[in-house]
Amino acid sequence: MNVELNETCTRHEECVAENSICYRTCKCRSSHVVSDDGKRCLPLASTLYQTCQENSQCREVQDSYCGSNKTCICLPDRHDIHSVRIGEHSYIDDRFLNVEISLNFLQRCHVTVRLGGTCEDNENCIIANSSCRSRRCECDEGFRETRGKFCSKAETVQINFLVLLLVLSFMRLL
Repeated sequence: MNVELNETCTRHEECVAENSICYRTCKCRSSHVVSDDGKRCLPLASTLYQTCQENSQCREVQDSYCGSNKTCICLPDRHDIHSVRIGEHSYIDDRFLNVEISLNFLQRCHVTVRLGGTCEDNENCIIANSSCRSRRCECDEGFRETRGKFCSKAETVQINFLVLLLVLSFMRLL
């Protein structure tokens, strides 16, 4: 007798869905979750970046979902502790800020906080060369906020200002 998921059964062998067992009805094993269509048992992910087909597979990894690359990734307003930090060179536009890329596999998603935002710890601050101080993401020592979005070396900011003054002075002479 072939028994589908959620149908009454008496023995494990009756359950036709792979990775299902009989417990009065056919159910997925505890290491699996029922697919959206209710016909298959899909493996649960236990860490970020594990393969998935549906969001439900990522439920064990807090603040994650099944991304377009078919792996469990942090929600759009979250990042993993070793995500690529955002520097001036990697920023396009607020709408296109991408913090899904990771070089390390530490398995926790943190709230993403930009400069001036409220933070709980350094891992919240996504901008390169910034840290959580007095519950705000601020540029580290030796760095200055530029354009309200980045932390650049303090000397670079001063040099850029001097170059601007020189250019403006030169334009007056013309």
